[in-house]
Amino acid sequence: MLKKILSRKLFTNSLLYLLSSVLNAMVPFLLIPLLSEKLSFHSYGILSLMTVTVSFLNPIIGLSIHGALSKRFFDLDEVKFKKYTFNIFLILIMFSGLLFSLNILFSPFLQKMLLLDFNQINYVIVICLTQYFSTLFLVLWQVSQKALKYAIYQFCFSLVNILFSFYFILFFDASWESRIVAWLITNCIFLCFIIFYFIRTKSLIFEFDKVYILDALKFSIPLIPHTVGAMLIGYTSRSLIVSNLGLQKLAIFNIAFQISSITVLVYSSINNAYLPWLFNVLKNDSEIEKRKSIKLNFYLIFSFVFLCLIFISLSDLLFLNLIDAKYSESIFLIKLLAIAFTFNGIYFVFSNYLFYLGKTKILGLSTGIVSVIHIFVSNYTIKYFDLEGVAYSVIFSYFLLLIFTISISSKFYPIPWKILFQKKKIQ
Repeated sequence: MLKKILSRKLFTNSLLYLLSSVLNAMVPFLLIPLLSEKLSFHSYGILSLMTVTVSFLNPIIGLSIHGALSKRFFDLDEVKFKKYTFNIFLILIMFSGLLFSLNILFSPFLQKMLLLDFNQINYVIVICLTQYFSTLFLVLWQVSQKALKYAIYQFCFSLVNILFSFYFILFFDASWESRIVAWLITNCIFLCFIIFYFIRTKSLIFEFDKVYILDALKFSIPLIPHTVGAMLIGYTSRSLIVSNLGLQKLAIFNIAFQISSITVLVYSSINNAYLPWLFNVLKNDSEIEKRKSIKLNFYLIFSFVFLCLIFISLSDLLFLNLIDAKYSESIFLIKLLAIAFTFNGIYFVFSNYLFYLGKTKILGLSTGIVSVIHIFVSNYTIKYFDLEGVAYSVIFSYFLLLIFTISISSKFYPIPWKILFQKKKIQ
């Protein structure tokens, strides 16, 4: 019965993932009152730009290899997987070195493209590198369904990050540099823990394997357009705001973006718990379990829409209690972006099947197409609707991505939704 699924490990893991992920995402959220009060519009705008650049470059620097790691966990035995994990880490280190070199050789071009100076770009690369090790580490605990360890790690990381941020901003300098330094120190501390953990638990086999490296790249590189495309929607939105409206408007938009992203955080946390269970169902090819997964898909979609409506109804209260009054323009944007993120949450339900089937190329292609369309639509809407126009284009883009993904998923893995309307199970 579906109730048994929800009442057992899936529900417990969902709750742990949700609580830990919410806390981790609450770092920028909890810092909003402090940053909006202490930082100038200009400094907060720079911080917003660096933050979104980290989000944009993170999958590029990491080559989205966490996707290969999660998939091969179910395909390889323990010894082979330990060797595979080590080679994943080698890829990350080598590619990061390449990016530092590119920043030195093509600094003027990158500064113009990213709207950041040389040192700021280096900060971004280091943050991405150190943070991606945490991403890989958490993926390993996610696929092995160690939700409690996952939650404890996230809690400790978030706590340290918040404490360092408050310390540097309040006692040193109320600027973007203080927040970035706190972020860097936190990442480095937990990177040391990850290294210690892998050595102590003997979770790695230090053996270079060209086959494993090529396999990881073959699986993951097609995911880059997909992941970057999703990030590109947010990144290009902010770049257009800076170019057309200035850093002050970017700060206002970023406040709305951060608050409304609570919704997609909840959706992704639920999906993080659901994904390992779904992959096992698809791997075991059990007809009964597949029927349960279809019903659960429906409940997930319904719950995402319901949660969005609740969030929108409470958004005014959230703003009045957390945000400085000078950012009041962001109130309506919060509601619009929550709708956009709900389309993104529903997208998770259908993209899961494509990830399992390894159809990452076509998924990346569809995301790339949508991100390009988003640029053209945003250029039009920002001229006529100001900041609201950017939010409208984000809604349109995520809805379009959802429609594309449903169409592609239906082609490769048709979901018999008619099961929902059957009173009895077909044996």
